[in-house]
Amino acid sequence: MTLKNSKLVTIFSALLFIYFMCRALYPQVSILNSSGIDAIEVTIWIQNGQLDFNYMRDDETKDFYYSLFSGSGKYHYLIKLKNGVMLEGDCGSFEALEFSKAVIFLISDDKLIYSNPSDEPIICELF
Repeated sequence: MTLKNSKLVTIFSALLFIYFMCRALYPQVSILNSSGIDAIEVTIWIQNGQLDFNYMRDDETKDFYYSLFSGSGKYHYLIKLKNGVMLEGDCGSFEALEFSKAVIFLISDDKLIYSNPSDEPIICELF
């Protein structure tokens, strides 16, 4: 291996390491659609932005990482199912600097269930 190739491998390895470290440290929201119906729109808002999961097929799972500096508050969600059912409300909470936090929202029939590792799952209230 030449010196030039060796430097490229080192730089690539360092970038890959940084990428995976950031993924491990940033908070994560996962959405699982087990409603039996496709979701035509799935959005979760946090204080400093929104997480657009877009169209989700039945039995599909999507993950989204967000900034450690997203402020604090409740997750606000809007889910529109293909059959016309709309789920909207606030559920769960987030704080700034929550390293490696992982929460799950489960779309089930006509309700949304919120879960994180430190609490029991809860059924989200609808507006």
